[in-house]
Amino acid sequence: MNNLKEIYATDEALREYLEGNAYSVDDGQHYQLSLTPDEIETKKDELAQNMIDLKKMKDELEEIKAEFKARIQPVEKDIEKIVEIIKTGKEPCTGTLYHMADHQAGNMYVYNEDGRLVYDRPLSRGEKQLKIHA
Repeated sequence: MNNLKEIYATDEALREYLEGNAYSVDDGQHYQLSLTPDEIETKKDELAQNMIDLKKMKDELEEIKAEFKARIQPVEKDIEKIVEIIKTGKEPCTGTLYHMADHQAGNMYVYNEDGRLVYDRPLSRGEKQLKIHA
């Protein structure tokens, strides 16, 4: 009597037989069911399909991660630049610089095109002579 289901025509008839003839009934119990060779093959097929699906999902995840990494990199580079600017208190710029000699103070003042003082320094030996502008 390995499989009673083969004897009874319907699930209802099988349930009635089991309930009417059981010595006791334990509802909601966990147990291990031995599988037939066909059921094991079915589980192997299910496992193979799950592994294929998982591989596809992992590949998709890697693509998504690569896309996000590409989106994140420019922001990270901007952050690095801004942190360096904050750390040094100086921002790299490119533009025209105007060197203005102040012979009375003995300094060279360097301004950008916005008229903002970029830096100053003492006049060099060659700069100490006055230039005549025509």
